Amino acid sequence: MKVLERIYCLVWEVAGDTMGCSVRWQWWWLQALSFLSLSALFSTVHCQQYFVTEPEDAQVLSGGTVLLKCKVGDKAGMLQWVKDGFALGEERIAPGFPRYTLTGDRSANEYNLQIENANLNDDTEFQCQVGPPSPIGSHAARVTILLPPDDPSIEGYNSGVGIPVTPSEGLQLTCRCNNGKPAASLTWYKNGEELTEGVSYSTEPTGTEKRENAINVLQLQPTDEDNGARYECRASHATLDATKNVFVTLSVQYPPGEPVITGFETQPVKKVGDLLQLTCTSEGGNPLADLIWYKNDQRIDSSYHTVGNQALNELIHTVVASDNNAEFSCQASNGVTSTPLKTSITLTVKFPPTEVTISGYEQGLKAGDAATLICTSANSNPAAVLTWWTGGRQLGSPQTSDSIVTAVPEGGFVTQQNLTIDITADDNKVIYTCQAVNEELPGASAVTTNIRLDVQYPPDEPYISGYEEGTIVRAGRLQRMTCIAAGGNPEASLVWLKNGQVLSADSNSITYSISGNIASSELSIIAEASDNNAVYSCNASNPATSQPLSATKVLTVQFPPERVAITTNPPVLKAGEQGTLSCTSSSSNPASVVTWYRDGKVQSGTVEGRVPAENGGFSTTNALTIPLTSTEDGAVFSCRATNELLSESVNDAITLDVNFAPELDKSPLLSRVAAGEGDTANLVCKADGFPNVEFSWFKGSELLNTSGNKLQSTVRTKSWYQQEGILIIHNVSANQDYSTYRCQVTNSLGTDTFNVRLDGRSKPDMPTSVTLVKKEDTTVTLSWTPGFDGGVQQSFQIRYNKQGRQGFVYVDVTPSNATTYTVTGLDPNTAYEFAVTAFNTLGESDYLPLDDPVLTSESSGRAGPAAGGISREVIIGVAVAGALCLLLNIILIVFLVRWWRRRRKARREAAKKDEDAATLETVDLPNGVLHLNDLSPDNYGDIIKNHSPKRIDPYEDEHGEPYSDFDLQEALDKGNYYHPDPTLYRQDEPYNYERYRDDGQPGVHWDPFGKPPPQRSSPGLGPIYPDSAYASNYSDYPPEQDYPPRPTYPPTFDDINPGAIEQDARVGIPLLSAEGTPRLVDDDGTINTYGLDYGGGAPSSRGSHSSYDKNPYGSQAPNRNYDHYDQRGHLV
Repeated sequence: MKVLERIYCLVWEVAGDTMGCSVRWQWWWLQALSFLSLSALFSTVHCQQYFVTEPEDAQVLSGGTVLLKCKVGDKAGMLQWVKDGFALGEERIAPGFPRYTLTGDRSANEYNLQIENANLNDDTEFQCQVGPPSPIGSHAARVTILLPPDDPSIEGYNSGVGIPVTPSEGLQLTCRCNNGKPAASLTWYKNGEELTEGVSYSTEPTGTEKRENAINVLQLQPTDEDNGARYECRASHATLDATKNVFVTLSVQYPPGEPVITGFETQPVKKVGDLLQLTCTSEGGNPLADLIWYKNDQRIDSSYHTVGNQALNELIHTVVASDNNAEFSCQASNGVTSTPLKTSITLTVKFPPTEVTISGYEQGLKAGDAATLICTSANSNPAAVLTWWTGGRQLGSPQTSDSIVTAVPEGGFVTQQNLTIDITADDNKVIYTCQAVNEELPGASAVTTNIRLDVQYPPDEPYISGYEEGTIVRAGRLQRMTCIAAGGNPEASLVWLKNGQVLSADSNSITYSISGNIASSELSIIAEASDNNAVYSCNASNPATSQPLSATKVLTVQFPPERVAITTNPPVLKAGEQGTLSCTSSSSNPASVVTWYRDGKVQSGTVEGRVPAENGGFSTTNALTIPLTSTEDGAVFSCRATNELLSESVNDAITLDVNFAPELDKSPLLSRVAAGEGDTANLVCKADGFPNVEFSWFKGSELLNTSGNKLQSTVRTKSWYQQEGILIIHNVSANQDYSTYRCQVTNSLGTDTFNVRLDGRSKPDMPTSVTLVKKEDTTVTLSWTPGFDGGVQQSFQIRYNKQGRQGFVYVDVTPSNATTYTVTGLDPNTAYEFAVTAFNTLGESDYLPLDDPVLTSESSGRAGPAAGGISREVIIGVAVAGALCLLLNIILIVFLVRWWRRRRKARREAAKKDEDAATLETVDLPNGVLHLNDLSPDNYGDIIKNHSPKRIDPYEDEHGEPYSDFDLQEALDKGNYYHPDPTLYRQDEPYNYERYRDDGQPGVHWDPFGKPPPQRSSPGLGPIYPDSAYASNYSDYPPEQDYPPRPTYPPTFDDINPGAIEQDARVGIPLLSAEGTPRLVDDDGTINTYGLDYGGGAPSSRGSHSSYDKNPYGSQAPNRNYDHYDQRGHLV
């Protein structure tokens, strides 16, 4: 039983149902027992049962519904459906198969099986079975699930295309319709008629979803009649409502007909210039023929057209001489023809010669020679007739020979005739003409050609001008010589030679020219030493000369020496010996003077004589004997050779290589090295010595081994006598390596030693010296010598102060390793004290002061003294004129001031008489001018708003003098302005306070009008610079000052609110609002009219500020209620 249960479960798993098979097995076993029991019970009491209706095969589309019918007569047993041998049970919905439903009238024993949403799992056999007492089973009914196929296609071809074929070739068309279930049915048709022969239908499985591919192959042997035939493949399937079709059309290709040429028969012979019209025609062919015209197998026309089943190409050609005997052929071809079909004609053309030529003549005929001239005509049909002419007369026998006529391969004839001439001098430049004409072509022009005889004769003797022998030429000067040769035919060729060597025109300045029958050549040279006693020749020749004709000149040139040569004796110089330096000049004419120099000073030498040298000059030698010491090593001695007549010299120098014992650089900076634990230390030893020295390193008396990993040494060559030895100590240990090391250098002449101390890192030493480099009115440049850096990169700082003042200014030097720096921002004509310190990450050194205070220069803006060279009379005259101008200006100013006072006084008296002068109705603004003295606190707003004054005159003092005057024409372009007394609380001598940067360091001065405005401070407010870390470096500066109290005029300004009056940046004038009151700006940037806030910072500031706020003079001030100042320094 267990085995049967396991087999039952495996069957359900294969069927895709994983529901509890054990439970289902128990249910099925009980059903089976019940069925057998009932069958045994009723087998003896019921009639034989039979099928009224049995199921039939069915096809259904995937996803459709299928109904299998089953009806039983005299049903006695239990009925159930079996799927592929698997019982589905008698329940209405089969267990595990929710898509399977039993339908029908049970009372009529109808048990139909309905399958919904059919899929490939249902593609199998089904049987209706009835159990005991007389079990029966229907025949099996197969359910087929239909799947539609793909669209059909013809392999290798798109549907509707034309297929080119030839009758000799077979054709196979393969139609496919893939992925159908079952396979699609494929049928071939030709022009709508079904084909049954030559077709082969087959199927092949796809391996997926029981689908199949359908294939139908059609074998063809096309004929001409198949041209344009339509072959169609139709696919049908149970899932398709109509067939799907694809087709191709055959294009059967066959050759065209032979080409036929027409239009030539009427006139077989043509003349040059005639019009030739030929038509080539070819009938039939698929495709129609390509027609091409050829001339002598060269393609000349490929333009053809088709009409019906004909191809035509018309050739229209103008006849030329080369068409004579030419073959004109028409070739027809298409894709079927292996070789083109060809028809041709041959043309005969009459034509004259196109040219005539004369040969046999050679240039350079001489009198007495005999010349034969050969006249040859170009091709002509028929042959041309030749004649000779000279001086207007025709030449004949015996000078002319008989004509020779020769046929040429391309058709036509060439004619040739000779003329023999005995040359005389009179034949020079005589013209001979040959004429050719085709006499059978009336109207054809004759062709001619001619030659001019050229009889050669030699030129006259040449001569040279431009230099007389014996004349002295200085080296470096330009010398020109001209060679002239007259006569000759052709004109003479002129060649220059120097000492028998031809001078190339490419490398020398040589020009050649001909004027009439005179040839000339100019030679331009820059005289040099090799030209002294040089022989310059000019050779004249032409083809008539057997040998060149020549003229010569010998030059005399004075030249300086080109070089000097210095030698030493002995060749190797050693300290403690005598050395002789010999300087020998190269050739010079006249002889040069040789002089020795050292450091620009003449040295006494011995002239050893003057000897003849190359180019006819002389060589001079001067010997200098010197005692040799180590200090002479590297000394430079120069030698000069001078041609005193020419005042030209050459120089050379020698640097002495004196062998000397080693000398070490024992500078303090080299005697100390610092390195940290685990670092690498480099100990440097610098030595001078020649020959090169050898370095050895000692620690105490122990010679160090520098070839290991711990200690290494290297040598760097700085120059031919300077070297550096470096001891490299890796992984420095304080206990083992901090010590004194000895560097020893040795060469063949001696030994020297130097001690280097290695210690740990520390702060730097103080610079060893400070010097003043340059000073100006606002800058001072300092330079210093660094001390030992303590083994860490050091930087420098400059400290300075005004002499006698407390507090310092500190400046960090940039870049950090610079040893020269310029301090800026100083006051002119002021004494300063400077000091320099060095610092690194481990600390800083003491300050090294500059020995003396530095007094800066006067301001560079001061006028300098008058330029020299001006006469005393001019200076006096200018001074007198200036004094007169000054006197006139003073007189004019006094007059204008008095007139202005009277005018102001008269206006003030007139205003006082008018009791309504302070109201809008009675105010009079003559010429648009408003005087501030006429204003009162009650009327100024209305006057300004409604009268729009063009000018506002300021207040006057008790003497009638104005404080200041402002022209508001430009400002009035922007609106109406009001200006309270701009000179109120004016202080004429403000202090020149310094401006402080944000970090507390002094910066540039703020002085836009030559003087900065005064600073305001109140008792108890303290200094104006910020409370910062730098405050201890500054004094309370500027000093406290008492200023007038805050103005109460105009009264509407007393209502203090946040915000500040908008001001004109040029003159500090508050801008009125439309109501005539000052426009105010709140902290958030909005405008209000609450009144004026006198607090906080620059004129552009808005109200009080909680942080430091820069005032207009560049200083920083805390949040204090300072009065506003305009840019002229006046309190607003």
